[in-house]
Amino acid sequence: MIFDPVFAEERVSFIPIVGFGGIGKTSLAQLVFNDEKLKTHFELMKWACVPEVDNQFEVMRKICNSLTGLNCDGLSLEQVQSKIRESISNKRYLLVLDDIWDESRDRWLQVKSLLDCGCKGSKIIVTTRSNVVANVVGTCPAYDLGLLTDEESWELFKRLELKEGQEESNPNFTRIGKDIVGRCGRVPLAIRVIGSLLYSKDTEQEWLLFRDGHLAKTKVTEDDNIMPILKLSYDFLPSPLKQCFAYCSLFQKDYEFEKNELVHLWMAQGYIEASKESIGLEEVGDLYFLELLRRNFFQDARVDDKTDIDTARLRHLRYLNLRYSSIKCLSDAITKLENLQTLNLYKCSNLEQLPNGFTKLANLRHLGISKCFILREMPSGFEKMRSLRELNTFIVGKNNGVDALATLELRGNLEIRFHTWRRNTVLEARRVKLDRQEQLTGLTLDLEICEYEVTPTSNDMELLFECLMFPPNLRSLEVKGFGGERFPIRMAEGLLCLLPRLVYVTIQCCEYCRQIPRFSNLPHLKSLSLDVIAVEV
Repeated sequence: MIFDPVFAEERVSFIPIVGFGGIGKTSLAQLVFNDEKLKTHFELMKWACVPEVDNQFEVMRKICNSLTGLNCDGLSLEQVQSKIRESISNKRYLLVLDDIWDESRDRWLQVKSLLDCGCKGSKIIVTTRSNVVANVVGTCPAYDLGLLTDEESWELFKRLELKEGQEESNPNFTRIGKDIVGRCGRVPLAIRVIGSLLYSKDTEQEWLLFRDGHLAKTKVTEDDNIMPILKLSYDFLPSPLKQCFAYCSLFQKDYEFEKNELVHLWMAQGYIEASKESIGLEEVGDLYFLELLRRNFFQDARVDDKTDIDTARLRHLRYLNLRYSSIKCLSDAITKLENLQTLNLYKCSNLEQLPNGFTKLANLRHLGISKCFILREMPSGFEKMRSLRELNTFIVGKNNGVDALATLELRGNLEIRFHTWRRNTVLEARRVKLDRQEQLTGLTLDLEICEYEVTPTSNDMELLFECLMFPPNLRSLEVKGFGGERFPIRMAEGLLCLLPRLVYVTIQCCEYCRQIPRFSNLPHLKSLSLDVIAVEV
């Protein structure tokens, strides 16, 4: 229907995908959405999950969030509508509206009118469980997803569960397996859930015990309710994972959250158990998340809470999310939160400083200050914050040189922003020894300097890079504002040995640079972006 010439002259076509829960509506929409052909056909491609029943403004707000990539929570209805029109006006776009429940024709006519300002050939895919919604919304015939056939059900189960040669070596597995699949009601999600539970069971006896014991009273019901199957999957979770998944019930349906933030919340509740092996709590949390993902409990998430500080009541607070807030400085009272593990200040665009006693937060493990562009300094004595494991931005200023990072063991992505060129910047770069930070996978070096204790020469910039030994497991490297004429010889000639795992490289605003490293021999490189450099041809 996307390319059907019958609908080519329509400005916007609504294509409903209808079917009950677990049948694969969202999976089919994702398959279409990720098709490479569509990326060149449409100027704009966005996805919004909008399960609201009778809140038209909330539906429009979620569509606005998706189309603009902005947080539109504080906008009026008129502002939201204006931003939606601005985003799609005179563009051929594809929008997926996932999990629609609202059956009101009047409300949908208003939404459809708002979305009718794109170019001809724009498409909106709507997934829904309701035939009423499909009839109200659709301008094209609904794509009705039916049940799998018995043969398709068995083929799906085999791909998920049976190991190579297992069916031929023991025909009993086929007989028992087909009995198990029969209880899944030919529903793809139910088959996937049961397959994930059986994957670690290799013997015929274990399969029989599962079929005749755990599965005996569990079956997809006549009204296509697969909850008994999902409940069985929950019952099989280890106790720590049950706690972690139960915690997710605090979020509303289809809430989006980032994996790292969810792990931090679990840690704050004490749900993550220390491993006997030498891996940190964050890594254990990652494993918990991936296991829940593998068992089909959720796909992905992004928390968007804002919390006010009240030290009288929050003395034992471990997680504080203030992102997008308009605060200019944090109160000194925050330094009394002695158990605080996570502080998220992402995009606090007015934030000017952190408290002087900030380093009293001895248990802080995760500090997010990216896109706080007015912030010019890290607190004095930042090297004392030895519990930190995730720090997305570090600012070189008057209080701290880059060598303050030498005492920390960091993971994930790090941006080092050289706001101030310090008198001993090169010497401090020699001390930091970033090559010991084996868990860092992304590094941004921002050398667009604003203040100077001394004025660096081109040679000083080159010496800085000569002294900075990069983390060995980087997948992403970005350099901005490098003032030298050439990168170090060891980078220019030996990048494969230094950074063999690089996938993404960006070099920008390096107007004096005439020689860059040789990137052609990096085996995993997928993206190379060069912008405003003076490389000799």
